[in-house]
This record gives sequence, C-alpha cells and structure tokens, in this order.
Amino acid sequence: MAMSIESKKEPVHYQLSRDLSDENISLLNFKLSNETWYDTLNESDPNEAAVNFMDTLIFYYDSICPKKKKKIKISKTRNRTPDTETRLLKEQLDLAYEIYKSGPENHSLLSKINDLRKKYHEKLRESHIIRNSNMIKSSDNISQSTWKIINSNKIGKTSTKEQIKLNVNGEIVSSSNMVANELNNYYVNLPKGNSSDLKEITLYSEKIAATMFLDPVTPQELLEIINTLKNKTSSGLDEISNVLLKKVGPNIVIPLCYMINLSFENGIFPDCLKNSKVVPLYKKGDKTIPIGVFIK
Repeated sequence: MAMSIESKKEPVHYQLSRDLSDENISLLNFKLSNETWYDTLNESDPNEAAVNFMDTLIFYYDSICPKKKKKIKISKTRNRTPDTETRLLKEQLDLAYEIYKSGPENHSLLSKINDLRKKYHEKLRESHIIRNSNMIKSSDNISQSTWKIINSNKIGKTSTKEQIKLNVNGEIVSSSNMVANELNNYYVNLPKGNSSDLKEITLYSEKIAATMFLDPVTPQELLEIINTLKNKTSSGLDEISNVLLKKVGPNIVIPLCYMINLSFENGIFPDCLKNSKVVPLYKKGDKTIPIGVFIK
C-alpha cells in the first residue's frame, strides 16, 4: 500500500531586537555629543532631572536604534539525516506509521514500527557522532568547534513558560495584570501581617543630624566606574546594557554626573530609577497561592 507523506512546513519564529550596529552607535554618540542637556542641567529637583535625562536619552535611543521584528534562525542540526541509509529508515518509519493509523486491520505493524524506530534513532546517533567528529578533526580551532557543537545541541531545548494562575478570593485568575497586582499586594503587605513575629528594636532617643557623608562625584571618576562594569548585554526596563553604557558613556557623563550629585545633595533617589523587572518563579507548594511563587 503506497501512501504519500506531506512534508511539514517549519514555523517561522520572530523576535523584537534593536539594531545596535557600529554605524547606529556612532550616530547615537554623535547626537548625544551635540545635545545641550539644558532641561537636565537646569533642574533643581532630582526626580525631574532624572526624568529629563532619561527622556532625552531614550528619545535618541529609540529613534536611532529602533526595535525591529527579525526572523530567528533555528538550527536544524538535531533534525538532519545526513546519509542515504538514515533517510531511507526515516521514510520507512513514516510510511509504516501512516499505514498503521489508516485502520485497525494494520495494528499488527506496531512491533515493526518499534523496530524501525529503534534502528532509526541508533543510526541517527551514529551519524551525529561521525559528523561531529569529522567537524572537530577538520577544524583549525578545536575548542571553538567543540563549543559550537555543544551549543547547537542545546538549541530547541527551550522550556515552555507555564501561565501563572492564582486563587484570588476563591476565584482562579490568569490575567497577567491581575496576577502581577495580586503578587505585588501580597509581598508588599507580607511584613505587616507578620509584625507580631518581629523582634522589638531598640531605637536611639538622640537624633543624629548627619549619618552619612558623600563627596560630589566627578565626570572622570564616573567614567572610570562605568568602564569597570562587566560587559553584559542584559538590561533592565530601559534596555540600556552595560556594553551600550560603556560605548555612550563619554557623551552622557556630564548630565549623569549632575543628576547623581543632585541626588546626593537632596538625599533623594529618583523615582523613575526605582522600576525593575520582577520575574515570578514557582518554588514549591500550591501554585495558585502567592506563597508558592518565588520572586526573583
């Protein structure tokens, strides 16, 4: 019984990413170097100065390095059938399985399908070993080729993120906003609920006028600190990584230095810089109550 097997169309994967090419970074530095930063440098309120600084920086960042939808190239290394024998085994396995599904009278093929599947996987593993071995032997950089093989085998092993559901007053909610608000309310009010368990703290009766002294930071000192940061491409909500900060540092150090010193002088940390990414991860216990979720 001959049957045609249609090939499955591979899904197309996309992701939003910024174009951080050398050309764009050069243009970004040019724009920042010509910015007067008037609104930031003439502001006496630390909160407003920080907002003005971030608004100006993000404006240039978004206009010069916008987010673009790009295709993600998924490696097909793990699905290759590099030789004729392996391809024939795969075709025989697919054909036998299609015949098996066509009717109950063909269910006797199950043992043959299992044998074919076992032979196919053994041959596939053998082909992968031979191909990887040849790739390493013919490489000028054995270490680099080895890690390339290791990393290519990791592709496709992405874990699916399970949607978080919480029990709120007897009702299961799954809306992202409702879950986020419920987790926030739970952990914000958690210390209040356990206040009876806290040990009594002895407070000093005498007031201390000044408990901390900070010297104004200089642009040169700030640049040196920026340059000591690790070269990480990860970022927060502003999507400005350490790598990018190092590249544009010399052109934003003056307003950044002013903003930091203004914060020191007033004892105020800008509100717009208090935002952060909060990722809830399941730890243990009931998944529908906040106590079973670990906040990272």
